[in-house]
Amino acid sequence: MTEANLNALPAPGNDMGSLKDTAWLEASADAELGAGGVLANGFQKRGWMKTWPELETHSHYMQMRSLVLRGFDAILCESDLGVGYQAASGCGKNLVFERLFEPGDAVKAKLLELVEGEKLGPRVELTPERSAVIRSVLQEVLTAEDWAKIAQAAAQQVQQQVMDLCVA
Repeated sequence: MTEANLNALPAPGNDMGSLKDTAWLEASADAELGAGGVLANGFQKRGWMKTWPELETHSHYMQMRSLVLRGFDAILCESDLGVGYQAASGCGKNLVFERLFEPGDAVKAKLLELVEGEKLGPRVELTPERSAVIRSVLQEVLTAEDWAKIAQAAAQQVQQQVMDLCVA
């Protein structure tokens, strides 16, 4: 990263409003590409971005990440886990990140198709079609042991809530 590349970055606004400013987002993405890759707020690529060169900018990475995690949460919501939902979600999201670090070409291709052609900036809509693809990808990459860990996290949270009744 050269000083010239850093100076090419557009200055963000004073608030989060700049994240809704499509001109600012496009200029940031152009600056990232001109700098030779993802800047991610000055840090090297992290997580999936290290192994997914197809995610050219931090914005692309955030779109993909958001879409997958919202899809995962939608699956958990369908299961009606009640108080165990938060624990299952936290545990599961960590496992999703691990499995998608190097998921294989077929999984990568399925997920990249979900955001192909999407403009940078606004959140990619989680349509029923995208949800179905995400469900199939998660069924492919998460093992039976992973799902058991997610279930155990939810069960422990339910157990804790019940045990809190005898203390109250």
